[in-house]
Amino acid sequence: MGSKTPSLKPRNRHAINPLMGKGGCHEKSTGAKRAANKRAVRSQLAKPAADTLVPG
Repeated sequence: MGSKTPSLKPRNRHAINPLMGKGGCHEKSTGAKRAANKRAVRSQLAKPAADTLVPG
């Protein structure tokens, strides 16, 4: 009989699942980062101008 090529290791079907591509490090979403930035800018603009000016 001829020599058989070794069979390939079966693939992990969970590793190639497209839904698993959504995983990753836990961080805030882009919308949450943008909203936090908008809140920070608005709070800086709401401060009186006397607090932000340096006497000179």
